[in-house]
Amino acid sequence: MQVHYADDLELVPSQYRDEQLKDSTLVIYTPAIPDKHSELNYFRAKKFNLYKRAQVLGLITRTYKGIAVAGSHGKSTLSAM
Repeated sequence: MQVHYADDLELVPSQYRDEQLKDSTLVIYTPAIPDKHSELNYFRAKKFNLYKRAQVLGLITRTYKGIAVAGSHGKSTLSAM
């Protein structure tokens, strides 16, 4: 998994710019990413598989057991750690 936090197409690793890999690449984004984000729009335009984080968590919990934690702050940060 490749993660970065700046909106900069140069930070997207070159292998993920290969349109031949679009069927085997899953791009996950959060609702915090604005619609005008250049990287998000790049992957949309190239027809990569894009899913919101919540959708991917739903897909994972169809196959595996999940533990849910309620609250308004810190869940994403802690689960990423």
